[in-house]
Amino acid sequence: MVRSEWISPLDYQAILLNIPKVIDSLEVDMYKLFFVLAYRTGMRKKELLGLRYADIEGFTLGEPSLVVRPNIYRSTKTQGSIRRVAAFALLSDDELNFFNRYVQLNELDKKDYIFSPSFDKYPIDDTEPLIVLRRILSLFEEAKDHTFHAFRHTAITNLSLILNANEQLVKTLTGYSDQHIAKIKTGLLGVNHDAQDKWYAISGLVGHVSPNRSFEYYIHSAMLMSTYAIANTEMQLDYAIFKNITGISKDRLKSNSVSIIDDKISISDTRKLVKKLTLNQSRDIPVNLTIDTANRFKESDVFTTNMIDDRVHRYGINQLIKFLQLLEESGDVRLSANHSFIKFEDGQVFAKRAEQIAQITTSQGKCRFIETTDQRQPKSMKSRENYELLPVILKSIWTLREQQHADYLWFLHIVRQKTTINNAYLSFPLKDMEEFLRFAQISVRLLPAKSWMIAGNENIKATLDSIYRTANKKPETSKVIFKPYNSSTIRFGICITDNPTSNGKAFSGLLRFLVHLFMIVDDEV
Repeated sequence: MVRSEWISPLDYQAILLNIPKVIDSLEVDMYKLFFVLAYRTGMRKKELLGLRYADIEGFTLGEPSLVVRPNIYRSTKTQGSIRRVAAFALLSDDELNFFNRYVQLNELDKKDYIFSPSFDKYPIDDTEPLIVLRRILSLFEEAKDHTFHAFRHTAITNLSLILNANEQLVKTLTGYSDQHIAKIKTGLLGVNHDAQDKWYAISGLVGHVSPNRSFEYYIHSAMLMSTYAIANTEMQLDYAIFKNITGISKDRLKSNSVSIIDDKISISDTRKLVKKLTLNQSRDIPVNLTIDTANRFKESDVFTTNMIDDRVHRYGINQLIKFLQLLEESGDVRLSANHSFIKFEDGQVFAKRAEQIAQITTSQGKCRFIETTDQRQPKSMKSRENYELLPVILKSIWTLREQQHADYLWFLHIVRQKTTINNAYLSFPLKDMEEFLRFAQISVRLLPAKSWMIAGNENIKATLDSIYRTANKKPETSKVIFKPYNSSTIRFGICITDNPTSNGKAFSGLLRFLVHLFMIVDDEV
């Protein structure tokens, strides 16, 4: 059995607006684009998940299409499933700009999957879209129970309306603008919008062998479209036929101002009588269907780039990395800013700070944050575990910055002073125990204690144990992992799994990576 589902334009907007509430900040744009393409194109879930950047055609021409074809991740359902989807026509202007921006910021290799998390080279699990959708729907005041397949049903139904129904009806039910409707018709049908192959255009777009499949299971507006067309027609009918169908006498027709001319009646003249018979009331029906513009889908609420005063929250991590990568390759601030969607004025500031970070050195004169002085982007984090921890600690640092600003500035200052070149731990001599304890206390507010590690000799362990024993209450820092190491200084940092070495534990470069970025975007650091 196939479930009939049709997502309203306002529900679609609400889904997009609520994605940041249920998804880590690093992945918000990825999920937003995933739902946009599902809603507008009707592509199947695995078709979307299997998309690679190599499957985008026409991008440099400003008319991107998505090519659906089998690959090692997914097969296609039928031969008809192998097709080209005209994203440039189906997406609204704001959505298309968002799509282009996403591709420019995230494409590193043509073979990469479009919908893979920051920490992985493979697509998100195929159960994730429905899990995310259910989390979002649970936030709605009015309970909703859509399946993910509802997006496919909705896209096919909306496209059938756009290509075949009255435009006033289309705008009311779908929220599409006149401009968007015209763009879709031209993109799918060509210049001649009245071509006879409209239903084949839809079935070909969504990967059905023929329109029969679309009609049988996916188009939920056929009766509505037919009824609307009949209700607005000026068709005339012989009274004898009308009488056989309805049983209504001539006297009753005349009493309701329905004229009979040459033994024929106009169907449009019977609207008032039909309304009476159906609802048992005599008020007039509105002749024109009006559109409630107050409830129209507002794309600006979803896709407008946030240009708040605070640079820390103005740009995403992917934008900053892309900018620094391009700056390192070209040395051209304007080009780098333009291609990473960063204001030129901000780009100038970021470029200057990146150069200053390259000059930060250890007491031995070695670069502390980068490999060479001409490098501009942070050292890469190769571990999947780092990328999984990134959104958690990023959110915690934002909270620390807003709620305990002095601690935030001091914490970043210590990392800037003490982070090591290769292993990315912070080194504290025993004489600086008070400073270390303060740093550790802030650290366990950013990540759980088991995500941090101390490395040192037995003397360090004994000193820390003595401090913890004499405390009135066992501190959270006492739960930090301790790793024996022949060092007379306290080595401290984020802990990740490293099976080949170090008894399975190693220091992570995540803290150095984040502080590098905060030194670039925060005016106070």
